[in-house]
Amino acid sequence: MAIKADNKKQLKASKKQSKKKEKDSFTKKEVYNLTVPSSMFMTTTVGTTILTKQSTAAITERKLRGRVFEVNQGELQGNSPFRKYKFVCTKLTGRDLKSVFNGMELTTDKQKGLVRKWHTLIEAVSDVTTSDDVKLRVFTVAVTKKPALWTKKHCYAKSSQVKEIRKAMFDVVKEEMEGQSVVEIVRKISEDKIDKRIEEMGSLIFPLQNCYVSKVKVLKRPKDEE
Repeated sequence: MAIKADNKKQLKASKKQSKKKEKDSFTKKEVYNLTVPSSMFMTTTVGTTILTKQSTAAITERKLRGRVFEVNQGELQGNSPFRKYKFVCTKLTGRDLKSVFNGMELTTDKQKGLVRKWHTLIEAVSDVTTSDDVKLRVFTVAVTKKPALWTKKHCYAKSSQVKEIRKAMFDVVKEEMEGQSVVEIVRKISEDKIDKRIEEMGSLIFPLQNCYVSKVKVLKRPKDEE
C-alpha cells in the first residue's frame, strides 16, 4: 500500500534533491609539475601535485611553497634505486614547481640488509657546511668483512680498530664534503665516490664491505632558499 505525502512541497523538494547532480571536487583542482634542479640530475620533471584553485598567483605559490617530496635515484638516472632524495618546493614558475635538495636516505630494505650476523657494524655522524652555506648532517655506515685465509666464524673488529675506522670515516666525509657545493656533494653521493673512499681508507685498518652514506639531513639553509 502506497503512502502519500502529507505535504506536497516536501515531495517536490525531495524530487529536486534526487535529481541534483553531485559536484566533482576534482574540477576545482589544478595540477603542477614537481621539478628537481637540472644541475643535479638529467631528469628534472619527476611528478605532479594538486592544489585547489586560488584567487591569485601569490596565494597559489604560498600554499605550494614548502611541500616536500621524495624521488628514487633509479627514476632520476636509472641506477642505485636504493637511494631516496628529498626535495622541498621553493618557487612556482608557470606550472612548474622549483625545488632544492632537502636530504637523502637509503631505503628501509637496503638499511636492514646492511646488518649481518657475526660482523661489526660501524656508524659515524658528521656535520659539514657547504660552500652554499648549507649545514648538513651526514650519517655513514660500514660493515666488516672476513680477511683472506680467515678461519674464524665471526669477523669482529677490535674496539681500537673500530675507533680508527670511524676516524677514517670522519676524515673522508670532511675531505669530500666540507666546503663543496650541494650540487657537487649530491653528485659524489650518486656516483658512490664517498662510499668507495670510506671502504678504501677503512680497509687499511680492517677489511670492510657495504660502506655507504646512509643519510644526509639538512640542518640549516640560507633564507633566500627557503
